[in-house]
Amino acid sequence: ATPYTVRARDYPTVSAPVTWEEVERCADPEELVVLAQDIPSRLEEHGELLAPLVAGEGAGELP
Repeated sequence: ATPYTVRARDYPTVSAPVTWEEVERCADPEELVVLAQDIPSRLEEHGELLAPLVAGEGAGELP
């Protein structure tokens, strides 16, 4: 799914990047569910987690 898009579910979950720390401490996949209302606070806390993929040396060439 494209990052930050709302998924077609009963409640507004969003496709969003997570940190490796969040993955490591996750005991249940539901802990990684991100709601649309959570995005502003996630961006404030973690910054744009996808930024290194498109900036400077972190970006790779597409085939």
